[in-house]
Amino acid sequence: MKLRSFVQEKNLIEPGSWQEFVDELVEIYRLSEKILAIDNFFSKLSDKRISELPEPIREKVQVALAGGYGSESPFSKFMYETFGIFTGDVNDYDESVKFFTEYPEYATLKKDHYLKGQGQYTYTYLVSKFHPVLKELLDIFSFRKKGFVVELNSENVNPEDFLPFPDEKP
Repeated sequence: MKLRSFVQEKNLIEPGSWQEFVDELVEIYRLSEKILAIDNFFSKLSDKRISELPEPIREKVQVALAGGYGSESPFSKFMYETFGIFTGDVNDYDESVKFFTEYPEYATLKKDHYLKGQGQYTYTYLVSKFHPVLKELLDIFSFRKKGFVVELNSENVNPEDFLPFPDEKP
């Protein structure tokens, strides 16, 4: 899309017309904070034996690693690609599921922002790089333009609430 047509379509020339755009940026910022809170939750659990985690968390981490609702779960693949969680010695989704199903008592939660099995970074790594830039942009809007309302307060996220139990559909 050309810049001129974007400016015309969004009516960005009019005073106060940027508020909708800023509101959308705020929503993206809040979502990125939630994603980073969940990522931090997994970072704190990294290198811990799954069998030694407290009961409600253990079941939810098992679903995140190997699925739960049915046999194979796209949710566990999503969790690997988004947060980089796996178990075993190999940073690979299929190997992680295989190791976890064969040796659940020895499985240790691992976390890495680079997915060696796919040759790419996790989505949370990209969000972590984008988040401060977005915050800076919103600070600039708040500081430079009178009348803009930039409210960044996000509700607290409990990552345990994000993760389903084995019998719940993600």
